[in-house]
Amino acid sequence: MIWEHLFMRRPFQPSYVCYPESVGHYAEAPHHTCERQGGQFGYYNLHLVFSGEGWLDYRGKRYTLREGDGFLYRPGAAQQYGASASNPWDIHWVHYEAMPWADLMRDGEDVWLFSFTAAEKLRQLFDQLKEACKESTKEDEAHISALLYELLLTIREHGVSLDNPLLRSAQERIRAAAELIRTRCVEPLTIAELAETSGYSTAHFCRLFRQTTGKTPVEFLTESRVTEAKRMLLSTSRPVKQIAIEAGFGQSSYFIRKFREAESMTPDQYRRLFDSGR
Repeated sequence: MIWEHLFMRRPFQPSYVCYPESVGHYAEAPHHTCERQGGQFGYYNLHLVFSGEGWLDYRGKRYTLREGDGFLYRPGAAQQYGASASNPWDIHWVHYEAMPWADLMRDGEDVWLFSFTAAEKLRQLFDQLKEACKESTKEDEAHISALLYELLLTIREHGVSLDNPLLRSAQERIRAAAELIRTRCVEPLTIAELAETSGYSTAHFCRLFRQTTGKTPVEFLTESRVTEAKRMLLSTSRPVKQIAIEAGFGQSSYFIRKFREAESMTPDQYRRLFDSGR
């Protein structure tokens, strides 16, 4: 049986984005169950299942959780869950505090039930977090907070609600399209072509892209091109007109307008600003 449970001291610095109260790992523990009344527990409670099975009761329904599933309770929520007696889960967990902008929860829900990919990365982050928490000192606090934040961001990127299994396939396609935009942003890409490559209509592709990335495809493409233009401005002596073409903008006037919107300065001002600091 594995029964790891590490308690943390309160951090000296109170303004971390997130910080663990405790972290642990349970495996081959068929007796593992938990029941907390509403208002009893004041931390976020995150569990990831890496093998085996367990269960969670919520609003009169019992959910079976297996490898690749997880759950996250909001602070103060009533909680009831446990391992399968015949095939107990291998589960990594963390109780933590977080600033509002690090909240992964959906509005109005006390628990988020989800499935996740990137299991190996998440397991490594948990292992690193546990190791950092052992005999930690004040100097370790920023590193511990950063590890937990990376863990939460990875779940946000790779977690999909159990009540929407079709969304995972859609998100994987959209992420592939986003990566295509990043690597080929200087080419004359069109949204219609990206949508066709992803297997969606243009309107549905744009809607899914915004849901997944928080940006429209055009915004994401423009942002990628601005990033490429910034690299050219600082690494070459090419004129702005040429960079506009090579970065995929075409017209220099359009490039200058979009660059100013993104950076609050013109390309020439950006180049002079960084040239003066070299």
